[in-house]
Amino acid sequence: MLSNRIVPSSRRARARCTAAAAALVVIAPARARAADPPAAQALFNEAKRDANEGRWAAACPKLEESQRLDPGIGTEFHLARCYEHVGRTASAWAAYLDAAASAHLQGQLAREKVARDHAAALEPSLSRLLIAVRSSAPSLRVQRDGVDVGRGQWGTAVPLDPGEHRVSAAAPGRRAWERSFRVEGDAKTVTIDVPELAFEQPEGAPPAIARPAPPSRGAVPAIGPDPSLDVAARDANQGEHRGRGQRIAGVVLGTLGAAGLGIGAYYGLASKSKHDDATAHCDPTGHRCDATGAAERHDAVVFGTASTIGFAAGGAAVLGGIILWATAPSDRAVAASKAGHGGGVSGNARPPRARLDVTTVFGAPGLALRGTW
Repeated sequence: MLSNRIVPSSRRARARCTAAAAALVVIAPARARAADPPAAQALFNEAKRDANEGRWAAACPKLEESQRLDPGIGTEFHLARCYEHVGRTASAWAAYLDAAASAHLQGQLAREKVARDHAAALEPSLSRLLIAVRSSAPSLRVQRDGVDVGRGQWGTAVPLDPGEHRVSAAAPGRRAWERSFRVEGDAKTVTIDVPELAFEQPEGAPPAIARPAPPSRGAVPAIGPDPSLDVAARDANQGEHRGRGQRIAGVVLGTLGAAGLGIGAYYGLASKSKHDDATAHCDPTGHRCDATGAAERHDAVVFGTASTIGFAAGGAAVLGGIILWATAPSDRAVAASKAGHGGGVSGNARPPRARLDVTTVFGAPGLALRGTW
């Protein structure tokens, strides 16, 4: 049950208040008084009726307004009790300590002890919030529930009422960040990490595009077989088996080469995607990136290298498969060889010959396949 508002009426109490006035000017900011004691008293009486009937949620706003209109130790103490009943433990703890400090300045030691005892009983159950700021952005502004959080609070666990809360961060030239979370009344500490803020893309500026590294010049993929290939069949039966086996090998090698080209295409697209993702984490010039942007760029380079290897190996394998297929002895040549010389090579049926030369095509190095089939 709420008692009457505490108004020191004795001369001794007034003398103590007068003696403490000088200290209040120095050690505490002056409280703005609205100079409306009648309204404050009416609100206090109404809040008292609400509290006596268990309507604490309705009593708290009236006590807050009464304290604003005409601050008093009694109102502050009962406001703390109201906060405690509605579950606002951090607010109740702070209000009890404020009431204790006011009672101490007015020499009301008994009331000071009661308020401090209530605060001490609440303290073990307080939930706390620790805001860890990782961002190094200049002029960074961090807010909790729309109220600025000074740098002195960064990295310090402070009591917080249970319920829904929101932490936000903003800085010039950076994208705003915010996170909503819930604090339970379980005496635990909730840690919120404020990350490095991404750079904001200037309005109307084209997105930064990472330029791929120029391809190395003069590199010629290995093709495996000797450029000068002589696949003349000395024996018709051996030539028939060799031709079939060589064509099968060409198909297998060509299939593996196609797979290599597919892998190269996949990693090429992945590299392009990583480059695009890194753009959102880098400044417009592309020279400065946050940790996420740097990681995306690194992945883009790795995928680009894998794509180059895939294309080179796949292209060489496809080329090798074509050569094996093209230079394999044909069934027609083998048949003619059998008919003309009883298993030897016919003078009219010339065995297929092929030769791979390194040449210049339009001023650039290239490969040329020459032969007869």
